[in-house]
Amino acid sequence: MSDLSLQYGSRRILDVAVTDDAGDAIDVTGSAFHFTVKADWLTDDADAVISLSVGDGIEVTGAAGGLAEITINEADWSSIANEPAQFIYGLSERDSSDRVWRLATGTLLVTPAALGTVPS
Repeated sequence: MSDLSLQYGSRRILDVAVTDDAGDAIDVTGSAFHFTVKADWLTDDADAVISLSVGDGIEVTGAAGGLAEITINEADWSSIANEPAQFIYGLSERDSSDRVWRLATGTLLVTPAALGTVPS
């Protein structure tokens, strides 16, 4: 993943493929994933405006192939205002050996939704 641009209140599914430097899939059986959207890197994860984990917004769709999906639902936007904004995001994995890997980081740009409409 790289920088993301999302419309406020929209539902978005982000595909994740965990690979090594050669591009080969890494088995993520037994791994936990955590996706956060925060104001800046100094913000504690507990204060993230969006915080998702396996079973709560993240689904491992093919562990042996290193595949997962992050689903940002309409309800996940509840602590963000419907106005232009810029946040940072991070995706990390805690593998079955209890090692933590930062899989992706970037900027999340939020564009406002028109009032009275429901984004799709």
